[in-house]
Amino acid sequence: MFPEFNHNEINGFTNTAAKFTIIMLQDSEDYINIKKRFAIVSDIFKEKGLKVIELNLKGKNRFSKLVYGMLLADWVADLYAMNSGIDPLTVQIIDDLKKRLIL
Repeated sequence: MFPEFNHNEINGFTNTAAKFTIIMLQDSEDYINIKKRFAIVSDIFKEKGLKVIELNLKGKNRFSKLVYGMLLADWVADLYAMNSGIDPLTVQIIDDLKKRLIL
């Protein structure tokens, strides 16, 4: 989430050998400083050769935009997993963590 993304999380994208696609969910009601951050981060990623997709949230109010954004992000993640041959419902590392916590 912006602006935390501009601190620690952005370091994960310095490995330009990895093939990331950045999907940025934007809202027309975002504060001007957030819009500026979006533009700058988008430019930085594009300069590093990463694909950036910018999507505008849809809805009549902030709540509907929030729900739209969450559903969109979930659907994109699920479709990406399925197209990559990964079962999006199975999260082996979390299952392993839960088993170890029970012990």
